[in-house]
Amino acid sequence: SSRRPFTCGSPAAAMAVLQEATASELRAAGGAAYREARFADAEALYSEALEAAGAQQQGSTLLSNRAACRLKLRRWRQAEEDCSAALAGKCEGALNAAGRAKALFRRATAREALQDVAG
Repeated sequence: SSRRPFTCGSPAAAMAVLQEATASELRAAGGAAYREARFADAEALYSEALEAAGAQQQGSTLLSNRAACRLKLRRWRQAEEDCSAALAGKCEGALNAAGRAKALFRRATAREALQDVAG
């Protein structure tokens, strides 16, 4: 008797589950790097997580987290863009109230720094 391999849903559903797991792992690694003040590493890990997540649930949080790294790296314009995208809901997974507050504060910080640079 021939056995069919066990499958769990469609290939697309299985890929989405894998991508979400990968995005979560990358997000966790980014958080660890941030706590260790390795901001460039954290930024790269959050960027990879965004690519892995696609339009999955963590997008807005990942953008806000990457913005925090970019603030530490003094990449004001990129931080402002990430926060604006997170707040606009360009990714699925809307920010909760605390997440919105963080993104608003980070965007204001970036905008203030951009004004200081512009003179």
